[in-house]
Amino acid sequence: GDPFKSINWKAFARTGDLMVNEKCRDAVTDVFILLDAREIARIGTVLK
Repeated sequence: GDPFKSINWKAFARTGDLMVNEKCRDAVTDVFILLDAREIARIGTVLK
């Protein structure tokens, strides 16, 4: 069964029918990509 804390007690008191609160998590994730394009950030041999 459902845990007691997920029961919507106000709706139960109003209607007499047991109702539960369902929670869904958004599948949205923030992704940040940082690009350091400064001259000092370059790695490797400098060709001149």
